[in-house]
Amino acid sequence: MADWSFPLLGVMTTMTSERAPALYDVWRISFEYEDQSGIFKERPVIIGAINEENASVLAVKVTSHAVRPGYPGEVPLEDWKEAGLGKPSIARCSKTLIVPRFYFSECQKYGRLSLRDSAKIAEALRSLGKTC
Repeated sequence: MADWSFPLLGVMTTMTSERAPALYDVWRISFEYEDQSGIFKERPVIIGAINEENASVLAVKVTSHAVRPGYPGEVPLEDWKEAGLGKPSIARCSKTLIVPRFYFSECQKYGRLSLRDSAKIAEALRSLGKTC
């Protein structure tokens, strides 16, 4: 897994339960490009797993690009509008990062996945062995 930089990690914040990410929520976070050190992009992510022991979450990248043939874990989101996304989206379950829960106190929540999209994400993450 790549090393990810988070500009807010040096700031400890207290999260309320309404700002805490929940499983299959969709959030907007900022993170560094894999191939461009120091360059960040805000993008939606899906909360794919939560580790209460170390207060972190597994964030799944979301893109509006098409499914890439031959790449496992590419999940089209059927109910993207209901999840608060602005356009048809694909969850790239092979592209994940571990994020401390407190980081989300400064982030925007879009919404939550439908049950059918949640089930597809859960299955894709299981098949890829992804966890936090």
